[in-house]
Amino acid sequence: MCNAAHEELYSVVRSLLRPGVPFEEILRVGVSHAGKGRPKSDPEAWSAQRLLDRRNPPARPAERQLWDGRWVLVCERRMSDGGIASLEIDITALKEMQRALRESEQRLARAQRIAGVGDIEHNVVTGKVTWSDHAYDIYGVPKDRPLTWKNFITLVHPEDRERVSKILDDVCKGIPAAPLEYRIIRPDGTLVHLLRENEPIHDRSGKIVRVASTVKDITELRQSQARERELHAALQHRQKFEALGTLAGGIAHDMNNTLVPILALSKRAMTNALIGTREHTNFETIYRASEHARDLVK
Repeated sequence: MCNAAHEELYSVVRSLLRPGVPFEEILRVGVSHAGKGRPKSDPEAWSAQRLLDRRNPPARPAERQLWDGRWVLVCERRMSDGGIASLEIDITALKEMQRALRESEQRLARAQRIAGVGDIEHNVVTGKVTWSDHAYDIYGVPKDRPLTWKNFITLVHPEDRERVSKILDDVCKGIPAAPLEYRIIRPDGTLVHLLRENEPIHDRSGKIVRVASTVKDITELRQSQARERELHAALQHRQKFEALGTLAGGIAHDMNNTLVPILALSKRAMTNALIGTREHTNFETIYRASEHARDLVK
């Protein structure tokens, strides 16, 4: 027994999704259909494993790819009567988002390798800072604006200024530093995440005279990661509500079974009692209350 959403997921075997049809038969037809488009290397072994998994549901939700390429997150639980309750959530969009995220990261990395990197050079002796055109674009400032150290640090997010200032000062002194990630606020108010790598340049005597830096805009990467975390949190939230729905359905089923004899026997007793007597009134009260409880269960 299944709902309409389940029938949509397994439309190929829709005609078989009815009480009395063994799961093995449904599985066999589905595998046969899958063999036309996405054949299994060993259909028999796959079917046997699938039947085993069905009889012994895993303790944790599992991802499963359907015959038509869609993905579902499956949570199966054995019920007290020996049957299996299965909750399946279509996560094809999430998988596509993950695939798109991976492709986006690849595109970003490729763009950084080719031309997506700005370079900045700081002359430690004179204090002059030279920026490439793309560095101006990253920071969102016009190319005719003089960018001194003072102008640069004012663009850095207030929460990151002290840390950025200390690390860049250490680099100028020859202290090694790991790649620096920080935030800037462009003149138009846009918040941008940057990754900066610094390399000191020495003169013949070994004295540091310049610091060469590359800067990369990693805002898209961080936003994509944040979106993925939000999607994951939303999926977990939905799983909890779906589990509650399954639980509520089970309780309603048991309650309905409890109400059946109360309804039947109270109606019979009411019919046998003389109208107008106290017994008839009492049995009628029980019957009406049971009807109300049955409607609440529905």
